[in-house]
Amino acid sequence: MKKYLNILTILFFIIAFPVSAQEKWQEWQPTSCYENIEFRLRFVRQHGDKTVSEVQFKNNYNQLVTFNYGFTEDEEDFLTEYRKTLHPKEAGKPEFIYTKGDNFYILVDKLSFSVSGENPLPCEQKK
Repeated sequence: MKKYLNILTILFFIIAFPVSAQEKWQEWQPTSCYENIEFRLRFVRQHGDKTVSEVQFKNNYNQLVTFNYGFTEDEEDFLTEYRKTLHPKEAGKPEFIYTKGDNFYILVDKLSFSVSGENPLPCEQKK
């Protein structure tokens, strides 16, 4: 009986919680301000009226960087409320994003080559 209960429990988790690895990561793409800071996204699941995704940042500079980042669904909202530090050529740990839909913006600013964030670089102009 216990064997059947274990199988049912495993089946429940497979059906109720699909593995996010089934969804593939998108290709790396540069942020709008800094070409050497890239990000990629992966859809995880729909949770009620929220879309759950993951984002991962990568540092293509040859030195440590810190930068601010944020997510918004409002194109008028430019708040970057999080801070990240990445070592040279490092891809950071994926982070969850909860949004109302598939359309949202990833904002990155105040990139610095200092852990303290001193002397941030201005946004690079795309050519």
